[in-house]
Amino acid sequence: RAPHISSPIRIVTFGTLHVWRDGEEVDESAWRTRQARQLLKVLVTERPRPVATDRLIDLLWPGSNLDSAATTLRSAINALRNVLEPERPNRAPSRYIHTQSPGYAYRSHPDIWLDAEVFEGLVRQAERTTAPDEKQRLLDEATALYTDDYLISDPYADWAKSERERLRELYFHGLLTLADLYGKAGNYTDAISLVRRILTRDEVRENAYQALMRYQAESGDSAAALLTYERCRTIL
Repeated sequence: RAPHISSPIRIVTFGTLHVWRDGEEVDESAWRTRQARQLLKVLVTERPRPVATDRLIDLLWPGSNLDSAATTLRSAINALRNVLEPERPNRAPSRYIHTQSPGYAYRSHPDIWLDAEVFEGLVRQAERTTAPDEKQRLLDEATALYTDDYLISDPYADWAKSERERLRELYFHGLLTLADLYGKAGNYTDAISLVRRILTRDEVRENAYQALMRYQAESGDSAAALLTYERCRTIL
């Protein structure tokens, strides 16, 4: 389902990559090759740094002849540009996928709504906000975007691992901050629910157990807090 965003292009990276253009999801056949899709994933992950041509070839066509792979890469870059800008005149420079030494770079643009970028922006904005209501609104919005881990459909791709872990940590940080806001307001049910979301994804996270025990105890459920303590002790 397309996010309700006014930008002409929407890119979703939490979970599986999805791209919408003018409200319509880009059809599988529009990519021409699987590598054009993979290219977008790599360039978005490394943004705004350019990714060297040799590295792209190594990632997408390992073991290929360099000369023929360079031609194939140029063709895949062209296919990607056509997916994002089908109206672009032939040989006209792309607004989003730049040729930049030593290779190619994805550039953020007002026309593109990128979920990972919006998510991080909301969390950072919440960190700078002192008003609890505004902080809660921003974090609610941010954590709702995080539907699954970053590009989890490429679980073994080395190029995605550090960005996946970085965004995951940011998500956990956002959930703990949000739970703290709910806890301070006496809304222990929602605070407990948020902390459980962390433990569902990472069952060895000690600070999440500490928070869960605190909200259970403060809500008057000391039996549940003791059970959480035992579970934490067993798992750790």
